[in-house]
Amino acid sequence: MPLFESTAVSYAKCAERLLGDDANFLNNNPDMVPQFINALFQSIEVSLKEVGNKSDLTTHAETIGGRKGLVGNGHDIEKLGHLVKDRLGLTSPYHLVRLLMVGIQNPMSEIIFKMIFGDEFDATRESYRKRKLVYHAELEEGDIQVVNGMKPWADTVRAVAENIDNAVTLITQWRESVSEQTFAEWHLHEASYIIR
Repeated sequence: MPLFESTAVSYAKCAERLLGDDANFLNNNPDMVPQFINALFQSIEVSLKEVGNKSDLTTHAETIGGRKGLVGNGHDIEKLGHLVKDRLGLTSPYHLVRLLMVGIQNPMSEIIFKMIFGDEFDATRESYRKRKLVYHAELEEGDIQVVNGMKPWADTVRAVAENIDNAVTLITQWRESVSEQTFAEWHLHEASYIIR
């Protein structure tokens, strides 16, 4: 049994702690907003890596980054998303988001889509990839975007982090099925239930 919860959950909890109950801390300390956003993106990065690696769609060496990796420095959220999507044979990024959110009640999938693939978050993903959110003295106007409704944003990212095992289970069930359907087809027809 692991000593700690998933790292993805830990980052999501960190973001929630920074947000607090009413966002007063972030409102009174705007220099902490990049740290809040960084924690959310770090959680999504780890969630994508864990879904890929735990389901054997990807390997640690492919997702870690560096010369041997397939995702640049390892922090390119969009490349990670496309890698997992492509390994599943999915044609739409929305299918990947649907997988990450399988079984979550009242999912706000649009937030997750924007973080991983959305054009409006290109600059934020780039700031995250280049680690500018961590070293936020390097940030310039337009380098980060914030989703309206920071609490639902943080809640949704945490729900995805807590849902990694459900996504992996679904991938495993598809791979073990005798179906020759794509994952998206199989998921629509065979897995129209909630795992939890």
